[in-house]
Amino acid sequence: MLPFRIGIDTDIEKRLRLDAGLSDLRKALRRYTHSAAYLYATAQPEALRHDIVGKPCEPVSEDDRLNARQSFLLVQERRKQRRQQRQSENSAQN
Repeated sequence: MLPFRIGIDTDIEKRLRLDAGLSDLRKALRRYTHSAAYLYATAQPEALRHDIVGKPCEPVSEDDRLNARQSFLLVQERRKQRRQQRQSENSAQN
């Protein structure tokens, strides 16, 4: 999982077909960049951002790295809560 460079959405938009939906692209990028795996990769010390062809282009800033870490921990906590909720529901059904 490679952290994207800031502004990669513009690079991708330039390569899209004219009939391609920008809202779909934005939704996909948002989903990708908010995934646990992406956040984990971005939170790593020495993490680098990558351009549209996968070439490293800049380090992830300390602020972005810390924000990614916080977001990752929130995602993990939500997953844990959902898992516990499912277990409680399964126990109640049995």
